[in-house]
Amino acid sequence: LCKEDYYKVPRFSQSAMKEFDQSPRHYLWCLRNKKPPTKPKIFGNMYHTFVFENDQFKKRFRIFDIDGRPDKLHGMLSNQNKEWKKHEVSEAERKGQRLINLEDKILCEDMFIELERDDFAMELINDCTDTEKSLFWTDAVTGIECKGKVDKMKRSVYKLDLKTCEDAKPYVIRRHAIQQGWHIQAAFYEDGGHEIGVTKGDFYFIAQEKTPPYAVSVNLCDKEFIKHGRMEYSRILENYAYWR
Repeated sequence: LCKEDYYKVPRFSQSAMKEFDQSPRHYLWCLRNKKPPTKPKIFGNMYHTFVFENDQFKKRFRIFDIDGRPDKLHGMLSNQNKEWKKHEVSEAERKGQRLINLEDKILCEDMFIELERDDFAMELINDCTDTEKSLFWTDAVTGIECKGKVDKMKRSVYKLDLKTCEDAKPYVIRRHAIQQGWHIQAAFYEDGGHEIGVTKGDFYFIAQEKTPPYAVSVNLCDKEFIKHGRMEYSRILENYAYWR
């Protein structure tokens, strides 16, 4: 199932869960309004596509290279160059692409070179049987229809999620993971997969820094991490079931 179709399915997701946990008002606002993605989220999506679905990269992203401007004697404030940029934006919108700077494409390439040097990370990625796997299930306790999308999965063995970050040291990642709700994501996807017949296995977060030397760490979620996440998502689902 492509991303566009996945997002159209009206089920409770991990991102919706995060909004509802902040407040029902935040959740309702996001349902009625398209929340603009943050710059880190845009880059994260770009890098995911570059690593996991490289054949789709040119279809989803249009490179904006300032060196390609028609009036090379002036900067982007000249009328000719302004019109050129408008054309590039218009073409990206027409083709359903996101316009990105050449520098971001180069950053993806540099990061991927370092990711490929991490044997364990690449072994996990290359051994997976499913990419961007959509999961749809009904929560057994509350009856809420849920959904999730796993970056990579080796069925009944492990699931993994690629995260970009500022500091990939494992003890920093664990603290950051709790702050960002990654423990909820891991438990939610593990239990959701189990509901539709995917045997529970390990869950990994591959973290990579966005600045040189683009360090990588592979982080295995332990039982306490998953248990904590399960308690959190169960609480949110129960609150949502009562509220709706």
